[in-house]
Amino acid sequence: MNVTIRDYIKGDFYIIKEIDRETFNECTLSDFETDQTAMYSENKIYIAFSDNEPAGFVSILKAKTLHYDGFWIDLLAVKPKFRGNGISGNLLDKAMEYAKSKGADIITALVRENNSASNSSFEKNNFEKSTDFFSIYSKKL
Repeated sequence: MNVTIRDYIKGDFYIIKEIDRETFNECTLSDFETDQTAMYSENKIYIAFSDNEPAGFVSILKAKTLHYDGFWIDLLAVKPKFRGNGISGNLLDKAMEYAKSKGADIITALVRENNSASNSSFEKNNFEKSTDFFSIYSKKL
């Protein structure tokens, strides 16, 4: 298996949506909106290919507040048939390399408790699980 990772380029929305359909199936944006969001200057997306077939992606974004200055991993997605081959670790390595190149000293991910694949990937890559419990609130605007 030959794995390559590259930056998202304008027009890659169909790749992201293909991977999303096989993983989270939560992308409700149009093709245009997906492309615009991916190209936003504070976002960075890396796409992994296995023998030229889209296998997964990681999406990170810069976050700077009064108490946090680093990057958030918005989404780490690997198609089920490619899991267990180190692709998520390769994507996380690229994300961390990028964050470091931008001067960050922390990168954080919010992962659903029942997402065993992602939880395993972060643990294997030496992310520390928070011992603090948080409630997440959202409101449609």
